[in-house]
Amino acid sequence: MKNLIISCLVAFCAADLYRKVPAEDNFEFDNFAGKWFELYYNNLNSQVECSVLNYSPNDQKYNFNVDGTYVFDDKYESSHQLHQLTFPKENPHRGLFNVTDHNNENKFSNFTYRVFSTDYSNYAIIWMCYELNSKLIEDIAIWGRKTNFSEELYIKIEMVLSKLNASLESFKKIDHSPEACLDW
Repeated sequence: MKNLIISCLVAFCAADLYRKVPAEDNFEFDNFAGKWFELYYNNLNSQVECSVLNYSPNDQKYNFNVDGTYVFDDKYESSHQLHQLTFPKENPHRGLFNVTDHNNENKFSNFTYRVFSTDYSNYAIIWMCYELNSKLIEDIAIWGRKTNFSEELYIKIEMVLSKLNASLESFKKIDHSPEACLDW
């Protein structure tokens, strides 16, 4: 029952905001596959030291394996999650996903991703709506194929963020320290 309520809340969040945040047109799932580092969030409440996504197609579905290291009370804790993605049956595709998250404790949650902008080889700007501590959170994340961007790419990302009335100054950076990312 709780999953049904959360799914309905996420659908409500998505229904209200979906129209406001466009998804990348002619989205190329296969070019999006591979390793992504989560680099910035504008609504992140916990201290994250390393967050790596490995995105791969699997039997007509697409999966993200999400590995992360989080710091709680000055202790590193590792996390592994499987995000199973589904997307509307439309052609051409847009960068629009519904996600079922299977976490370490085998609990499930559902949320929505929109790939607002990507060049597939350097960066992706992701809008998402998810449930955290019984609250719906709307967030924007910036992912990269590497843990840093060139100066030219930062300028491009700032221009894209301005279309969302956002600025990189308001985002929290995830520092991918060598201690936290040893396994990735």
